[in-house]
Amino acid sequence: RHSPVERKIVDHKLSCYVLGRSGTGKTTTMLAKIFAMERTWIACGKATAKPRQLFITKSAVLANKVEQYYTRLARTILLSGSSEDLDQIPEYMGERISSSLLDRDEEGRQDLPRSFGDLTDEHFPLFTTVDQVCMRPLFGSSHHNINPVCCSCTTCWSSISMRWVPRGNLHQTKVRVNVSRVIKGSEPTLHLPGNILDRQSYLQYSGRSQATFADRRPHIYDLFESYIKLKRERRERDAADSHGRKLRLHRRTHRIIHGFQECNLSRIAVDFLYVDEAQDNLLIDAFVLRSLCRNPNGLFWAGDTAQTISLGSSFNFNELKAFNWRIERRKIAPHKNDFPPETFQLAVNYRSHAGIVDCARSVIDLITKFWPDSIDHLAREQAMVLGPKPVFYNDSECEDPRCLEQFFSAQNNVGATFTNGRLYAHMPCAGILVRDVITLQRLRSLLGEVPHIFTILDSKGLEFNDVLLYNFFADSAVEYSVWRIISRLSLNQATYTEVDVALCRELKSLYVSLTRARSRIWIVDCSVKAIPMRNFWAENDQIVYRHLNVSTDRHSSKKSVQRSSREEWAKSARKLFDSHLYADAARCFKQAHMPAEESVACAYLARQQASSHSTTTGEKNRARAFEDAAKAFSTSATHFEDSEDGLKYLRIAAECLTDAGQYLKAAETYLEAQQYQRAAQQFRKCGRFDRCIETIQSHRSSIDDDVASSLVHVARLHYLTKVQLSKASKLFASDDEILQFMEEHGLDAARAVACERMGKLLEAAELQLSEGHKVKAIQLFLKHGSADAFARAEDCLLEELWLHFSYAIPVRPHADVDQLLQLAEELVRSSDSISRHFRTQVRGSSRHNLEPYLTVVAYLSLRSSPPPSPKI
Repeated sequence: RHSPVERKIVDHKLSCYVLGRSGTGKTTTMLAKIFAMERTWIACGKATAKPRQLFITKSAVLANKVEQYYTRLARTILLSGSSEDLDQIPEYMGERISSSLLDRDEEGRQDLPRSFGDLTDEHFPLFTTVDQVCMRPLFGSSHHNINPVCCSCTTCWSSISMRWVPRGNLHQTKVRVNVSRVIKGSEPTLHLPGNILDRQSYLQYSGRSQATFADRRPHIYDLFESYIKLKRERRERDAADSHGRKLRLHRRTHRIIHGFQECNLSRIAVDFLYVDEAQDNLLIDAFVLRSLCRNPNGLFWAGDTAQTISLGSSFNFNELKAFNWRIERRKIAPHKNDFPPETFQLAVNYRSHAGIVDCARSVIDLITKFWPDSIDHLAREQAMVLGPKPVFYNDSECEDPRCLEQFFSAQNNVGATFTNGRLYAHMPCAGILVRDVITLQRLRSLLGEVPHIFTILDSKGLEFNDVLLYNFFADSAVEYSVWRIISRLSLNQATYTEVDVALCRELKSLYVSLTRARSRIWIVDCSVKAIPMRNFWAENDQIVYRHLNVSTDRHSSKKSVQRSSREEWAKSARKLFDSHLYADAARCFKQAHMPAEESVACAYLARQQASSHSTTTGEKNRARAFEDAAKAFSTSATHFEDSEDGLKYLRIAAECLTDAGQYLKAAETYLEAQQYQRAAQQFRKCGRFDRCIETIQSHRSSIDDDVASSLVHVARLHYLTKVQLSKASKLFASDDEILQFMEEHGLDAARAVACERMGKLLEAAELQLSEGHKVKAIQLFLKHGSADAFARAEDCLLEELWLHFSYAIPVRPHADVDQLLQLAEELVRSSDSISRHFRTQVRGSSRHNLEPYLTVVAYLSLRSSPPPSPKI
């Protein structure tokens, strides 16, 4: 059943925007609309072409879950219909539901055609990600393909962060996102040289739409310029994300946009486009996505602006709307949208109860009041059910982090166990959120291997039944005097220009922390900075106070924590793994007694840590870290020898070896993983062309034609350059083909040898002569035996002899001299008519005797070409 607003969205015939917080049913409404479109087409007897519907989101995990849900929904509803209706569900849908423990964002869609242009009606509705669309070539192997720019090196952000974090009180990730979204990914970059905002353009960029860092722009641009300079000095490229394999989004998008100008998009266009979590994309990505839809009334943009704040994102839907309006205005009919898209808001939260929703909404009220342009204005969010208010602990005992043991105490029979005073287990659906990694590590050293301790940034996308927010205010970089501004809520004229924007960022992070919980929230903080916000909540009756004492906590926490099953630990581990939190996933797999999966998580963690190495830490350290990661993946593969997963782990091990510079080992591992194309490429990279060609010939059907042709071409050049004709000849269909190849590439040395072997002696002799091999050329002329060849040999011989025996020039030892004289003996008999001139030149030389020179004298006499008289 749908609410009236949801039904209105599903029945809406034009393009629209749907805004709502997490848990308000945006994705569900999208699915209902996709399914309604499919059923309408079937009900109309398929009188028209099947509507091509494309669902796009940022996360591959979400795309996969949405596809699975759609498949179950479609099969359930259509089971009551005809079998013909069931056939309308694409066969591949539902078959990708797998327990494989792999990075889904990285693996992509192996079940789809190689190019976007090869998709057929049977592939729709299609559920995929923005990256998969952009990484997939548009038209097979044509020259219009837009290939992504892959990055193998790490960035310099961590290197320069030590200098600027203390000064600017800015989080590295937040600044990096602002650089990506504004300096590199905003609308003006489409028209600027290099597709990057210059300093002046950045400083003058709209403060209303980009309010989050309005007070730090000069400093941020200084950091950006330092980053570019340092990156250039180190010859690095934009790095990978947390697991080391992310594209440079702004450059990728701009390349695609430039490629669109040369492509006919009619083959790849879809009829209906559904963009979920739109806030996770760059603004210029909207142009790419809009270009994929031929129907101006078939656009559905949905997002949760609250989810952008965890990374300091500058996204807001008003800017997206204005950008799309300008795009439509430039279009011509019939692709122009004459009806402006309607905006819908979903305000009912189906996930959290009123206690949490009301408290989080009060934070949004503060942000909206002081910084009205920093967040989209939505209707007041409401919950379906009542629930307990967040509990605030501000006792002085809170300063000691060991107080957190009372929330998960083994003495309360909750399933936790202590060993040597350390806590080793607690329920997997509760999480502790802290400010930074330093606090996280300190808690872990005190509490033991507690799986669910996260920084607020890492908690994005995660949900827990219970959340404990620890020292949020105490660890804040914002001073108490700034937090006190909250008391100015009653001032009607307050705007974002009057209040420190740093407080806006703090409140956004606070909102993210609160919305991670489904059932209960505990806030533990006794700092003075917490007083203004605590009083604000108390005045609005949105929190309750509790004292941190043994009796109270035992009573309150007995109900809160229960023994967790292995299945619960495994489920929690899988969610953490999909969020790239591999260390926490490994601990949960350990609690679930799943050693194979634990080894996989540890392998991904090793690769993640290796990717974090920059060139400043040393190439040897970086290479060693990737080798360790490769060993970890190879070990993981042994746990899955009888499945496809084992081969995939071997493939990842080979990728790590490639990053480590161990190309031969990588090639061997790729072979073991049955990745024959990559194996051949790595054999080529390390100069093992015999193995490269052997791999291509043994597994030709597994290697792309273009790749195979390229590798064979390089192998031909390699063999012929080294004059290895026996190996090179196996790569050509005929002698004429190999001769033509050598002629086109200027490989005269190899061509000469080939001509000699083919009996083309005159051609071989001339080629040897052009290469400077005079003796060999004369021998080939003489071997040919024709009168013309004999005369050519005489001319070459005389020319060479004069170089060595000119008058007044002492004879220098030379390897070719003896060979030249031997050749002369074959041409003439002995004569001494002019030998006195040569005796003068060779007198005193112990290396030569006179007889060969007399032969030369006689030959010169016969040629009637006596040398000129020597100068006296």
